[in-house]
Amino acid sequence: MAQLKPAVLVLGTYHMSRGQRDAFRLDPGDASARQEEILECVELLKKFKPTKIAVEYDKVREDLLQAAYRKYRNGDKPLENDEIEQFGFRLAKALNHSTICAVDWNRPVGGIPVSFIYDFAKDTQPAVFEEMV
Repeated sequence: MAQLKPAVLVLGTYHMSRGQRDAFRLDPGDASARQEEILECVELLKKFKPTKIAVEYDKVREDLLQAAYRKYRNGDKPLENDEIEQFGFRLAKALNHSTICAVDWNRPVGGIPVSFIYDFAKDTQPAVFEEMV
């Protein structure tokens, strides 16, 4: 019997509501202005038929993610203006998934937040910063 390899699809987006904490900052505007595009993307993602939906969310706080997703699934919570809910929650609900997976580990490395390293390099070593990005 041939062994099948798992297929993985990764969707990358900008941070719709948290962009000010990123090294690269975009003005995302309001997700409500992009609903047609978001819905089109979700429809295309549904064709892939994912068995798990994973989003960038701190794993140690996954209980909060699950609670918010359950409220959304039950119709007790509108979608927030962020990529986790606009894409992740919407796709998981459309596919009737009971849970959504948190896969982010965003802890300081060696006690120093990564954003500090970026800011420090940008301010003190612009040439090094350009190489980093």
